[in-house]
Amino acid sequence: MTRRGVRPQRARGVTLIEVLVAIVITSLGVLTLAGTQVTALRQAKQSQNRAVAVLLAGDLAERMRANRAVAGTAAAYAYQVGYVTQAGPTSQAPTVPTPACDTAADNCSAAQMAAADLYGWRLAARDLLPGGAVYLLPDPNTGDAVDLWVAWNEPAVLSQDEVSRTSGSMECPSGLSAAATPTVRCLFLRVQL
Repeated sequence: MTRRGVRPQRARGVTLIEVLVAIVITSLGVLTLAGTQVTALRQAKQSQNRAVAVLLAGDLAERMRANRAVAGTAAAYAYQVGYVTQAGPTSQAPTVPTPACDTAADNCSAAQMAAADLYGWRLAARDLLPGGAVYLLPDPNTGDAVDLWVAWNEPAVLSQDEVSRTSGSMECPSGLSAAATPTVRCLFLRVQL
């Protein structure tokens, strides 16, 4: 005979097991969502760095086109310094050109304006990108084109496996010497003056 309101013996403990299984499944779901969130944040930062590099490259392209008054403008913008020298732990800020070419009273030549443009551009790359650096190579064949690269360190690259899946420093010119740092990314733009 069974009493009212009392459960049979075989039903005891089943609810506890069900609750524990539900907790485990919920925990796994929360951990998966957290991992997805971290990946999304990392990729958003990488996209932001690439967008800043595109804006910087476009900025210098317009500055160079505005300063093409004389022949050899492309050569005036040449800048071929290695990554570690520009963005390494002992690197220094770019030297301010003289004259600064920031007022009408300066009356700068095309070469002085190119030096001022490079100074401002290098400073912006250094300030806006992590480990920001630049590299400009005039085209010797045409004389009116420049190959430019904006480089930055992508600290969000976590593992060697991820580095090998992306092209990394292979996007960079050999003169930039960025191969020693596999997390360096480069953006290439060819500017026709």
